[in-house]
Amino acid sequence: ATPASPPDDWWLIIGDFFRWSGPRLRQSVSGLQVPVVAINASEPPTNLVAWQEIAPGFRLATVDDVGHLGIIWEKTDEFDAQLLEFVKGFEH
Repeated sequence: ATPASPPDDWWLIIGDFFRWSGPRLRQSVSGLQVPVVAINASEPPTNLVAWQEIAPGFRLATVDDVGHLGIIWEKTDEFDAQLLEFVKGFEH
C-alpha cells in the first residue's frame, strides 16, 4: 500500500528537480528525437495540450483512483502493462 506520506527526502528531491528543470524543460524536451510519454495519475489531470506544444507526439496514459506515488506502490500491474504498451510502440 502507498505510505501515508512520502519518504522524508522526497520533497527536497522533487523541489530540486523542478528548480533545475523549470528553465530547461522546454528546450530539453523540444529537442528530443525520441518519443515522449508519461504514465500519470488521472487526478490532478495532466495538461496534455501544453505537453504536446513542447513535445509534438507526446502520449499519455493515466491510472485512476490513485495518487502519483500510488501508481507504483498500489497499481504496479496496471503501470507495468501501460509501460509495456508504450515500449511495444517504440519497436520498429
